[in-house]
Amino acid sequence: MKYAVILILLLLPSCDKAAHLGAGFIISGAATEITDDRAMGCAASIIAGIAKEAFGVFDPLDIVATVVGGCLPKMAPDSRR
Repeated sequence: MKYAVILILLLLPSCDKAAHLGAGFIISGAATEITDDRAMGCAASIIAGIAKEAFGVFDPLDIVATVVGGCLPKMAPDSRR
């Protein structure tokens, strides 16, 4: 899974999208740790991506990058179970 994230980072068109991808990853990781629920982590990244664009210059690709960063790692098999 880490290779998929690295590949996505390499294919992103700008550093801004990489920052959004990283932010989604960090936000979802924190929410997953707090709630112990991967779906809540993914939901947190979706909410953060939409909220950021609601208060700034709207760019739908920023939302996509944040959501991918937050939800893609959550689709990996859970090694804790």
